[in-house]
This record gives sequence, C-alpha cells and structure tokens, in this order.
Amino acid sequence: MSDCWVWSTSKEHFEFSFTDNLWATSSLAATKKVKKGDQILLYVGKALEQGKGEFKGIFNVCGEWNENTAGPKWPQEKRYGKIKWKYQVRVEPYLTFTLKFKDAKFLPFIARHKKAGMAVHNLGGGPANGRKPITLADMYALKSHLFWNDKKNNPNRY
Repeated sequence: MSDCWVWSTSKEHFEFSFTDNLWATSSLAATKKVKKGDQILLYVGKALEQGKGEFKGIFNVCGEWNENTAGPKWPQEKRYGKIKWKYQVRVEPYLTFTLKFKDAKFLPFIARHKKAGMAVHNLGGGPANGRKPITLADMYALKSHLFWNDKKNNPNRY
C-alpha cells in the first residue's frame, strides 16, 4: 500500500521538481520511509509562517532513492557550490493545484496538530507531519475539496 507524505519546500525548488522530475532530501531516514509508489504532497512556503504558504501539488515517487555524487543540482546548491540534499529520487507530477494554507485547515492532518504550522514543518530533512504519512481520509478530503472547488469554478468542464 502506498503512503502520501508532506514536504515543505521553496517556490524555486517546487518549480525545479516540477520541471526536472526530481525530489531530494538530506535525511537518510526519510529515504527508508518514502518508497517507490508513494506520493509527496508539496507545501510551498515557510511552515511556521501560518497562512502565508500554499499546497501546490502531489507528486508520484517513480524510482528508488540514490545518492547524488554528480555535484550540485538544486538551485540553492548551485548558488553555494555544494550538495545539500544528498539523496534523490525520480518523481512525476500527479496533480497540480494551489490551496492556501489558511484555506486548508479543514484537512484532518492539519487539525490534529495543536500548532497547525507543525503539520507542514520538515523535521531534520523531512518529511513533515511529524515524519508520518497523511491518512487516506486526509487524501480523500483534499481531493474532494479540489474536485468540488474546480467544479464550482469551472462548471463547463463537467
């Protein structure tokens, strides 16, 4: 059974993941949890600045983790000239959207945290949500919200 993991990132790195089909982490422990067939829900923004970030998409994990020995790939790594996110995996966009954090507090995995921003706060290289996957109920709530919002905003599509 596949899991869905939450990870926070910058806008620049979200765009890199989207165009280069790559995700990376500095955490070896994260590579043991997140496996081929899983999904990653990306949050763009600073986790502890509640209400300022947004969920931008879900990516499918399409490969096995490997160690980057080829040199800096990510925009921030290139700026500093050294590898920061040592472990990488191939991903493909599954669903892209924009859901502001302040409008996503209905999601059970956010509501379960006393401080909502902790749901999207990466711990030691990630993933967020206390390094636990979100539940099927979380995914159902998210996808249902996106579907009904889209149907409301684009009635001619249905």
